[in-house]
Amino acid sequence: MLNFNANKLNKAFLDSRPEKLGPEDKELFELGGKLAQTRLVDSRNIEIDAFFAETLKEKLYYGWADEKQERVARKKSIYRYASGLTFAFSAIVLAIYLGIRFFVPFGTDPVITNNNFIIPPPTPVGAPIMATLVYTQGTVEIWENNYWASAAVETLVTAQRQIRTGEASRAVLAFSDGSAIRLGANAHIIVEEANENSIIIQQIVGESYSRVSKSGSLVYTVRSLNAETTALGTAFGVEIEGAGSIHESTLLAVRALESNVNLKMYGASGTSERILLQGEKAVIENRADSKQQSTSISSITDSELAIEFYSWNRELDSLSGQPLGRLENIFAPAETAPAVVGAASEPAAAAPVAPAAKPVEIKQEAKILLYASPNERGVYLNWIIENIESPYGFNIIQGTTTNPTFPPDNYFHFPYSYGRHYFYPLQAAGEYHFRICAHNENGSCGAYSNEVMVQF
Repeated sequence: MLNFNANKLNKAFLDSRPEKLGPEDKELFELGGKLAQTRLVDSRNIEIDAFFAETLKEKLYYGWADEKQERVARKKSIYRYASGLTFAFSAIVLAIYLGIRFFVPFGTDPVITNNNFIIPPPTPVGAPIMATLVYTQGTVEIWENNYWASAAVETLVTAQRQIRTGEASRAVLAFSDGSAIRLGANAHIIVEEANENSIIIQQIVGESYSRVSKSGSLVYTVRSLNAETTALGTAFGVEIEGAGSIHESTLLAVRALESNVNLKMYGASGTSERILLQGEKAVIENRADSKQQSTSISSITDSELAIEFYSWNRELDSLSGQPLGRLENIFAPAETAPAVVGAASEPAAAAPVAPAAKPVEIKQEAKILLYASPNERGVYLNWIIENIESPYGFNIIQGTTTNPTFPPDNYFHFPYSYGRHYFYPLQAAGEYHFRICAHNENGSCGAYSNEVMVQF
């Protein structure tokens, strides 16, 4: 009723025809006229007499009370019936909450004795996923402003940022949905995506352990070499070995440690996919001297898990009440000092050695061999090198015409000498051309690879 009168009042005021209003509305029109006049002046200069203020409050109150009384009369019987249901429903919700709170473990890593460990806050529904560095040990660095900087606990890691660890070092990157990736020594990852739909991590080298939250429908994937490992359960490990020179192969090992994972592989012969069950591992070998790729599936052995890295992960999972899966009865072997038998003896004198002939230096051609394996979201690039030192990394160059160069074509600086693979995301359909070059100290390109063309 009050809204109806207000609309009539506003229309009459704008039309300037108060004579057409009814007797009850004329009083409201007069009040509205005073209110409208206040819009034309500074609010600090408005003076309202007591009678006007009291009349306005009375009109507003009775208009509101009439509407309220009508609504209450209609809903009174419904409230009586619903009150009993509300009480019963509240009791059920309280019981479910208490059951979850005390019997279901939370998905975050626990606080441990080292003061370099924190727990990130949970993500509200619909909010973007946040990634936070919650634990560091030894050398842990983040790539920013074109150089590697020391990374501290509580550092936020946004999409496309990179984290690496040094010798005898560890790190834990926790996501606010409850998932976490734990890095061993000499590991390197790139956080490609972190949102309410997916977490995608690209692992360049080293060993990682992913503990994935089961809550929600978020998809958690680790990309490495030409493979994508997607969690179907809660825990799996990824390990990459091999420097990627022309004389070596690169090995990727994926271990399903708690529940199952989906493994999708992209190669020159096409795409293959399979599910690894808990306790299984897949070893993928990229042969350096050809485009061939081999995959073997076997059971995880106790000996390969009886190392310090998995013992550490077992401890964290146990402290947070997580199911241990394949790590249930695995412990790192105790280190013992070698036995000393008898007294130390003097070393035997070394036999004289004839001086070696001076080798003949032969200059060999520098080579970079590039291969591409596209998928529905981009292209996996793998390269191998021969007779090249690359302390400053590589440039991945992408163009829409043949023989892209650096500059002026698009490029991504791969700022490390280790690792020989990268997933290059693509969005628009079209023809893309790629080359790799060695990044020199002065910022220029050295030797170029062959060109590969991808139809996306």
